[in-house]
Amino acid sequence: MIRDENSAPEPHTFEYNMHAVRPGSVDAGNQAVTIRMDKAFLKVLFFADVPWKFRSFDKFPVPINNARGHKDVEKLWPEQWHCVASAPAAAKSMDLISVLLPGRTGEEAKQPKVEKLDSATAHGVKITHPDGSGAIVGFSKVDGESELAGLRSTKRVFAAKFDAGGKTVASLGLEQER
Repeated sequence: MIRDENSAPEPHTFEYNMHAVRPGSVDAGNQAVTIRMDKAFLKVLFFADVPWKFRSFDKFPVPINNARGHKDVEKLWPEQWHCVASAPAAAKSMDLISVLLPGRTGEEAKQPKVEKLDSATAHGVKITHPDGSGAIVGFSKVDGESELAGLRSTKRVFAAKFDAGGKTVASLGLEQER
């Protein structure tokens, strides 16, 4: 899981760029991108306040500069699949949670369920494995105590691991500068 909390002095269209040697697939409705290879895949889920936009293409946005005169420049830097996920409009700030789910080809059913969680004081995700175990990871929106899905914390970042019965078996809290 990655949380990107960014700001800019002027409105800016924030982007998340991905590149792969093989074409991937975009599921804008579920805010997901999947990249596949022969034996593995990576599913990337995007959780923001508003749905992001996606575009993909198969050429480098800026042509490769062959300043050194390589005769096989295409072999050195072959064209790749590119995907840009971007905020729907320019803004001075953005808060994006992305969850990267790697897996082996053919084992997609073993992927955990991931859902966005939001409260007045925190936001985050709940990850639930097929056996029912999982974790909740939260990010506080306020100074002081925050609550998310029944978890309470005074830390900026907090998490709890739960077993298949829903019992919390581990937890942590981290302070970060705002």
